[in-house]
Amino acid sequence: MLNVKLAFRNLFRNTRRTLLTMSAMSAATFLLMITLSINDGFLWSMILSSTDYFHAHIKITSQKYEDKKDLHHTVSDTIDNSFINYSKIKGISPRITSNLLFSHQKEDKSWSVPAELLGISPKSEATVTKLHQSVIKGSYISSLPQQKLVIGRLLAKSLRAKVGDEIIVMGQGAYGAVASGLFIVSGIISTSDNLRDSRLALAHIKDVQEILGLYDQAHYYTASIHRVLEAKEIAKELQHLSTNYHVDSWRDILEQVSQALDFWIISQIIILCIFYFAVILICANTMSMSIMERKYEFATLRAIGLTRFSILKILTLEGVFLSCSAAIIGGVIGLSLSFLLYYYPIDLSSYFGPLAWGGSSFQPLIRAYPSYFNMFLPVCVMMVLGVITTIYPTIKLLATPLNQVMGDR
Repeated sequence: MLNVKLAFRNLFRNTRRTLLTMSAMSAATFLLMITLSINDGFLWSMILSSTDYFHAHIKITSQKYEDKKDLHHTVSDTIDNSFINYSKIKGISPRITSNLLFSHQKEDKSWSVPAELLGISPKSEATVTKLHQSVIKGSYISSLPQQKLVIGRLLAKSLRAKVGDEIIVMGQGAYGAVASGLFIVSGIISTSDNLRDSRLALAHIKDVQEILGLYDQAHYYTASIHRVLEAKEIAKELQHLSTNYHVDSWRDILEQVSQALDFWIISQIIILCIFYFAVILICANTMSMSIMERKYEFATLRAIGLTRFSILKILTLEGVFLSCSAAIIGGVIGLSLSFLLYYYPIDLSSYFGPLAWGGSSFQPLIRAYPSYFNMFLPVCVMMVLGVITTIYPTIKLLATPLNQVMGDR
């Protein structure tokens, strides 16, 4: 108990020095927390924008369709129960797709644009992607087939179409037949991806199956999972459930985004090393000066009988008090700022448009993404650093003979 009191009192013998050291350590803690959480926020924005609005996390299809995107390489629109009941899958939905010619006529003028007609099941699709949240005009597809169409913002602009207009779609159907249908535009969507918005149209899967002549068929399934970063491992597990399907994860589909994730992990480690190298230098220098400038006092205490082990405990406790206080203060500030930027991100869309990269696009937001790693690691490491940085100057002090220390005086 006496050692604790002495350590606590020693910290406030030079209040200015203690506060400066604590401020530097606190600043290093919360700056690292903010840096890591903003980096994770940028990465998660890129991943979620790439998966939540179209690709989802898992793609399940036939090997034939994977090898060659042919209209006739289909699977049943009802998937095996082993996939539906798999605990790691959050939702699963069938899709059927074809590239067709979209035409809109108004009075004596007409406009035609080639685009992708994607047939989806609105109810199950809502558990997989956020396409239903992308509607900017009109309404989303009904849960029942009604020959309604939802088109991308730029596709609507190219067709000069608005909500309520009629759109004719034509192209090749199954087995050489002509696929044609008349749809009414029920809504317009914006997925923040200009390429996708210029060539995507959504309709009920039953309507698309009918015009293509592929009844009760789908080209592939999309699935969402609870643990997005484990998509590659989960895809391998799903592949073993049935040999009738070919399973890919978003990391296989969006290779550039996947590479960015791998690079991000390495960059996080580099950032940690740079930050903590600087912090170690600051702490070691400050603690060394704090200890060595009191070498005569500690030499006097040793001369009157205080053991080396007691001095080691006092100085170690000083490091513990200082580092823990700094870690807690910096942690509270960093945690508060991280959650503030999580719920209220800084929107830079007025200066930049949506950023397109690697087959995806995302909004230019400065958003923090608090996680156990980027919140607790800086705090824990700072607590340990305060103790470690006291070891070398303490050992150096205690290893110096008393006559040399006292002789300098």
